[in-house]
Amino acid sequence: MCTGCSTISEKGPTPTVGPFYDIIEGLGRVYGNPPNEHQLGILERAGRNGQVTFNDVIEATDSTFACFDNNGIVNWSQWWTRPDGLPMLVYSYVQPDSMTTEQFEVVAANCMESNSLYVEGVYQLQPAAVELEEAHFDERRPLILECLRENGVVIDDDATQDEVFEAASRLIFGDRYEDVTGEHADIPTQTDDTPLGPDCLGPNLG
Repeated sequence: MCTGCSTISEKGPTPTVGPFYDIIEGLGRVYGNPPNEHQLGILERAGRNGQVTFNDVIEATDSTFACFDNNGIVNWSQWWTRPDGLPMLVYSYVQPDSMTTEQFEVVAANCMESNSLYVEGVYQLQPAAVELEEAHFDERRPLILECLRENGVVIDDDATQDEVFEAASRLIFGDRYEDVTGEHADIPTQTDDTPLGPDCLGPNLG
């Protein structure tokens, strides 16, 4: 059913992925399919180089898009740059009339997991990306703390990044916090009637 989704389930991640082994192993516990030979090759090369690059992501996702195309799944993509400077690729795909929802979910997951999701995951979770995000957060920390305190939130100067974001989320969502952070999160959208938090938070949380 799924063309272009060959896997190497007997092999799985190997030590040749170097510094990314733990990340890949963790992703493997989430995904239903291991990386195929091509994706594992990208990860092994990145392991030798010490970093997954945006070009690695492009190479891997090109295989995902080819898999979509081969299975009749219309898809499109675009790239953007995160506020911290990390280039990102986002893509969408649509269920074809020829597939049931169950078939579509299985095929789409096979395409992505086999071809690119491990590369995409390591790209965002590798030390270089985390350090970039943390440095960007440290620059904004004083403004975020000031905004929280101006809106009645009690928070320590040495609060961790997770603690700051949780405090901001509780301020933004109020009584809806548990609804938007649980397993079946239902995140409200911005409307004139339901503003999502004070103006001073928005520019600093991105």
